[in-house]
Amino acid sequence: MDMRTGALSMGAPEVARISAATIQMAKFYNLPARSGCAVTDAHFPNAQAGFESALNLYVALLNGSNYILHTAGVLGAYNAMSFEKFIIDEEICCQILESFKPVAITAESIDLDLIKEIGIGGNYLSHPKTYEQCRTAFYLSDLVNRRGFWDWLDEGAQSITNRATEILNERLSQYVVPDIDPRLEKDLLSFVRKRKQNPVL
Repeated sequence: MDMRTGALSMGAPEVARISAATIQMAKFYNLPARSGCAVTDAHFPNAQAGFESALNLYVALLNGSNYILHTAGVLGAYNAMSFEKFIIDEEICCQILESFKPVAITAESIDLDLIKEIGIGGNYLSHPKTYEQCRTAFYLSDLVNRRGFWDWLDEGAQSITNRATEILNERLSQYVVPDIDPRLEKDLLSFVRKRKQNPVL
């Protein structure tokens, strides 16, 4: 809580600190730990939403939370959600998990024969092995920009939110509505209508 206003503040660094302490306490007592993570006080999927969500999620994973709730889409300290932020939060999850992977130290990954072949002052970039690995050896994202400024500009200069909207529209266009009992669907729609008319029951 923001003590100046009394408002719930889920994006504050104190949330990450309390989450870390809670997880460590659970580990001390040999209990499972649950945390809520990709949360923010921002009302739109903007830079604030990104860094607050990333910090909370990273801290929970780094400390070994057993169960992570609220991992995508939350805005405004739980008062709203955004499909675009959901997609951005998926990316945050993927990148954090990727960062936790250990560096492979194997004979194949080091490849001493290749080092000897290229030699001091040689060029790895034009070697056939680089061409083989350049599209698979690293984490690749459909969401974030990895292009230089002029290429990014030539391709439309999209913000991450615009790209998330594109991905959202692609997913929605491919969505297949699952079969549901018509009576159950009618009851569910009625329930949703009532809640929208009177959200506090």
